[in-house]
Amino acid sequence: MKFEDIYIKYKEYRLEDEKKCINKIVRYIGNNFSSEEELLNICDYILSLEIYDRYSIVTLLIKKFQLYCLEYMTYYQKWINLYIDSWGNCDIFCYRIVNPMIEKYPELFTENLKWAISENPYIRRLAAVSLIHSSQKFSINLPFEYIKKIVDILKYDQNIYVKKGIGWLLKYSYLAYNKETIEYIINNKYCLSSVTINYSLQKMSQKDKKKIKE
Repeated sequence: MKFEDIYIKYKEYRLEDEKKCINKIVRYIGNNFSSEEELLNICDYILSLEIYDRYSIVTLLIKKFQLYCLEYMTYYQKWINLYIDSWGNCDIFCYRIVNPMIEKYPELFTENLKWAISENPYIRRLAAVSLIHSSQKFSINLPFEYIKKIVDILKYDQNIYVKKGIGWLLKYSYLAYNKETIEYIINNKYCLSSVTINYSLQKMSQKDKKKIKE
């Protein structure tokens, strides 16, 4: 499959219908690649292009063809380091690539600990948001200890997107680990920012909100 043909097709589809372009190019690539390795290299090529839809195209391809093998983490780590430069592409990588990989291979959590101390604030956000499972609804399928370790590292972070990220993580942690999450927030409420705490309260009962605000 010639990589330049992908770019030509993308431009053609986008001129025809911007809304349907992503699904059409994903379908085109899906019908023409010959191996998983070739598909990963196609994704690598697409990410190198400065096109608006590149993150959606690549992450949909990874999800569609379930490219969740441990050996592929080399590609994903490269993409994280090179291309995570906003909260939007951070989150789409989390939902479709990083979270499925961590859930399948818990040993990859050691990478989260490294991402949490990155100089790039969006990678620090990724350390937290990648612990959230996305399907029909958001949930936490990983041990509470993972949440605690990441929030412990990030709770003093001054970046607004990191603050929101750990607040979002705690919001869904509450649904999975009610008692542990409430206890953690109470014990750390003078360390956590108001932004983080406000996000964490969004799924709580009035009774539990009161406990934290006392």
